[in-house]
Amino acid sequence: MLNIKSNISEYKGLPREMYVLFFIRIINAVGNFVYPFLTLILTEKMNYSPFETGIIMLITSVIYVPASILGGILADRWKYKSTFMLFSGFTGILFLICGFLLNSRIMIIFLILANVSDGISQPSNTAMVSNFTNNENRSTAFSLLYLGHNIGLSVGQLVGGTIFNNYTKYLFIGNAVTIFLCVILIKFLVKEGTEYNNTESDIDIGVNTEETNIDKNDNKGLFKIIIENKKLIFL
Repeated sequence: MLNIKSNISEYKGLPREMYVLFFIRIINAVGNFVYPFLTLILTEKMNYSPFETGIIMLITSVIYVPASILGGILADRWKYKSTFMLFSGFTGILFLICGFLLNSRIMIIFLILANVSDGISQPSNTAMVSNFTNNENRSTAFSLLYLGHNIGLSVGQLVGGTIFNNYTKYLFIGNAVTIFLCVILIKFLVKEGTEYNNTESDIDIGVNTEETNIDKNDNKGLFKIIIENKKLIFL
């Protein structure tokens, strides 16, 4: 009991927005019905062969990578909150469509598009954490969100397993509803990062404001950064 209290105390003192994001992460993970059951949906409910299912799973996995890269670029050049809300909302709409097209093979197109849209939205989600934290509490903040994800995922898979056989379409609809709920919560409870001051001051990081602005306006492309840091290729 003492150890549990000690672990919980580590999460005290974080910015209020991190606790909001923790709650949102739980909701999002609870509603993450589709991907854990996707293989079963394709084979048992849509009668795809194991080979066809493997191809679809490969496409959804591979296409997520360039989508995430694009999402990172948009998060840097556009307001990350707006980027997250736009593409998360679009993901929810696509999942909603999938729920009503479950018996049609055209559903796969919307499913792949939903995966692309979700991939674009995720870097903005990470940017929120970085904006509301500093070097001292950032790892703790990510740990809190990881905990929230695991809590939600465990509950979500239990619920998903219960409704899978008889109410399969509600896996998609439920996923969409929780996404919409998360978007609404972020809209009203998480302010845009420009309204906050990061606790890392210019003095702490050893640069002045002019130097910081130069760094922010650095025009290095993504691929140039990857080439200069070859270890990133293997991550």
